[in-house]
Amino acid sequence: MLIFSCLPLCDLTKPIVDSPTWTQAAALYLQSIYKVHAFVLSETYVSLISCLMLLITLIGFTEEYWPIWKRGLVGTCHFLLHSIGAYSTLLFVECGIDFSIKNGILQPDLLFNNLLDSWSQGRELLSIADEWTFGIVSKLISMITSIFDIPSAVAAYKNHLCVNRLSDSYFNVSRFDWIVYYTVTSLYLWIVVTPLVSFVMGTYLYISGAFLNSHLTESFSSLRIESFKNFIRFHINSSGDLEVYVLGLDRVAKNWSKDVKWSGLTIDKAIPSYEWSNPSVFKPADGQPDKIRLVDYFVIYKSKLDNRTLQPNCTDENVSNEIE
Repeated sequence: MLIFSCLPLCDLTKPIVDSPTWTQAAALYLQSIYKVHAFVLSETYVSLISCLMLLITLIGFTEEYWPIWKRGLVGTCHFLLHSIGAYSTLLFVECGIDFSIKNGILQPDLLFNNLLDSWSQGRELLSIADEWTFGIVSKLISMITSIFDIPSAVAAYKNHLCVNRLSDSYFNVSRFDWIVYYTVTSLYLWIVVTPLVSFVMGTYLYISGAFLNSHLTESFSSLRIESFKNFIRFHINSSGDLEVYVLGLDRVAKNWSKDVKWSGLTIDKAIPSYEWSNPSVFKPADGQPDKIRLVDYFVIYKSKLDNRTLQPNCTDENVSNEIE
């Protein structure tokens, strides 16, 4: 939706394609990215509203405990990465279409028109069918054939729209032409934009986790690292207080073997497994990490009137004894 109101880019892409040198083309390309931003801010509605919604969403995505100025700064930078990526991708696709037309790689004509030119009787049959269906048959067949020749369809509709814009008959273009052009162009943009958006989001999470000490949960889950896991164990002591143990594994085992001391082979199955000395069928193989450490410990006291401070007085040895 950020680029919805910008299509097609008729005036910006042709100077880039016609540039005599690569350096001049690159300079015009960067200038065009700025011009697209200015165009969206000054003359569009749908794209402008989409930009504002995305900006608000990305500011809200930042950490809530940050001061408002920091949330605004980080969210705005994140938004600019997305907007620059979106508009540079749009320019890249549009320049590719103009370059292909200029060098004869694509012909700005529809497969549907080529079929009718090679089959004269087909044009007569379609004209008869259109009289009874108000032109629906030819439009439907044109859309179907566009699916089988998407590059030429994009070139044909872009050329058609740009010609009408330059001849001051831009608003005479049918709604059907707009729909088909947006549909076929979106297929190319989707292919290019999808990995780009993933890269931008990954970059944001990397910078946030590595330098801003934020979004650690999102960053860690995206990395899909097997190690550095933690889990929680609860224990109600004799006083009725709830003890909470946060246990961590810096390295997880990747190779496992059956535990020959598994209690299930000898103990009565009526006894709950949490009372077994060896409750697991499998154990880490020799040489695999099997140590856990205490990450955090706190107590939730039974009485609400109890104002005792929480004492993290548990050590790794105590944790091992509790697990055993």
